[in-house]
Amino acid sequence: MNDIKLGIPNFEEKLQPDEFVGWLQTIERVFEYKKILEEQKVKIVEFKLKKNALIWWENLITKREPERRERRCVEN
Repeated sequence: MNDIKLGIPNFEEKLQPDEFVGWLQTIERVFEYKKILEEQKVKIVEFKLKKNALIWWENLITKREPERRERRCVEN
């Protein structure tokens, strides 16, 4: 069983619900099989986003950065 290689497929589609849900189910099964830690999952998925999906993700991160900085200031 150790010789089975499972990888996470890239996601490059426009965010169509059916394609995204299928992709998400696939990566969740891979994460479960490989026992990936929760804190590693987002970083791994970031590398698998391509084209429109990556643009969407980068825009989301940019948009939320001020909120993250504000939360850090309140926590400290």
